[in-house]
Amino acid sequence: MIQQPIITGYRLEVVEVPAAKDEDRIDREALGIDPPTPPPGPPTRMLRITLEGDGFPVAERRFDIRIGDQLLAGVEILGHGTGARGFLQRPPRAGEEIALHVDTPGQVERQVLVAEAFDPSKLDDATA
Repeated sequence: MIQQPIITGYRLEVVEVPAAKDEDRIDREALGIDPPTPPPGPPTRMLRITLEGDGFPVAERRFDIRIGDQLLAGVEILGHGTGARGFLQRPPRAGEEIALHVDTPGQVERQVLVAEAFDPSKLDDATA
């Protein structure tokens, strides 16, 4: 069983994410079949959120992180489970649930670990 993560703080940054290329195009460029091309469109402004703490899963299990109704895109686990980072469309609101949805081998239902409710007082002062 995966432990419930402990969150000690958050950091939000406004970033520009390049437009995604078609996966087939990426493969062809990586194999040297086609020359590298620029992204197919302008970058998108998003929020990158870093959840700082301990106990984030580092195992090979598939999981998602949600804050309220938003699914974090491009989730990355930091260090040895000392945090997680991903992209959001809008800032989280106070009280929105932060939850990990984890695939559990042999079960159809995903395990849901509610870390906590989003607390703006835990935001880093350097938040952009």
